[in-house]
Amino acid sequence: MDLQQRAAIEAACQHLTSSYCHYIDRGEARRVVALFTEDAEWAAPEGVFKGHAALLDHFGAREDQRGRKSKHICTNFWLEDVSATEASGGVYLTLYRDDGDPERERARVDGPVLVGEYQDEYSLTENGWRIAKRSVKVDFVFNRR
Repeated sequence: MDLQQRAAIEAACQHLTSSYCHYIDRGEARRVVALFTEDAEWAAPEGVFKGHAALLDHFGAREDQRGRKSKHICTNFWLEDVSATEASGGVYLTLYRDDGDPERERARVDGPVLVGEYQDEYSLTENGWRIAKRSVKVDFVFNRR
């Protein structure tokens, strides 16, 4: 694989993370399901969800939380073990979130809810690169005193 091919794969995988965060933060969480393979797994503190149907239920419930405002700040994207059809990698995550009146213009927070990382496995499908597995690793949680 030459550098141009690897750069294209890296850009496609990084775009998946950006789209994931954008859809959730804009209140369109159901749209993230299209970013995953049909048999994908999403593992987070609230549970493990496998396949498009389970992902749609989970992210549909998130979209229905109209009072929740969130911002996923993702940095330090990395990609490793890259082949023509598979890759693994991740990104550091800082998550800000507030539940309140859906009509409020802005939310007030004392700090992030958590700091951690998404650990991802990617696969090339007939529809392009998709997330085959995403795990959330939480390193820090906000200490509300």
